[in-house]
Amino acid sequence: MKGKIDNEGRLFIDRSGVINSRLQLCPYGDEEVPCGDWCPLFGEPFTQDFQLKDQEEDEFIGLTICKRVLSFSKFKDEREG
Repeated sequence: MKGKIDNEGRLFIDRSGVINSRLQLCPYGDEEVPCGDWCPLFGEPFTQDFQLKDQEEDEFIGLTICKRVLSFSKFKDEREG
């Protein structure tokens, strides 16, 4: 899975081959509020090491959101600092 945090802190996930195609919306909000780094359930990206069956060890980027960890094979954080 591929994803990014844009320069405004919003989370995008590649679901159709185009990284900017799917802005993620908060599943707990009543309005169409985007998922982003302003939320207290939004963590910072971190490095994960996985070894899948019959494959070499690979490095993934993890992101904790909504009490879950998403794993990205490609991830870009466009926020400054």
